[in-house]
Amino acid sequence: VDIVFMETVGMRPIVVHGAGAAITRAMADAGLEPRRPAPDEPQYDLAWDDGKTVTVVEVKSTTPANEERQLRLALGQVQRYVQQLEADDRTIRAVIAVERAPADLSWVELCADKGVVLTWPEGFAATVRVARE
Repeated sequence: VDIVFMETVGMRPIVVHGAGAAITRAMADAGLEPRRPAPDEPQYDLAWDDGKTVTVVEVKSTTPANEERQLRLALGQVQRYVQQLEADDRTIRAVIAVERAPADLSWVELCADKGVVLTWPEGFAATVRVARE
């Protein structure tokens, strides 16, 4: 599929990678529509708006060799997304979605301490469900 062509003819494709496909399915199952970044918003991977909260998701592919680097990068990215999006006086929820549970589970606590949800496929449905409540 040629994404440039799709955009040229007015289509707005949403491309997801890694864990993105699985969390997108969980969103669809919960009746949520993916939200694309507006031109003046940060270029997050995925988001949805449930009417009360905008949830922004940074999707990372992780391996044992890159997990630490990917999680550090993702944490900084979602904190920046929240900072930029909060300027609009909306409640913003930050999520990092990875393909598998981290080998070092202290990442879950660190993310929670920073107000960020760290989730992987077994928790995607619960992460999306919490957004609906």
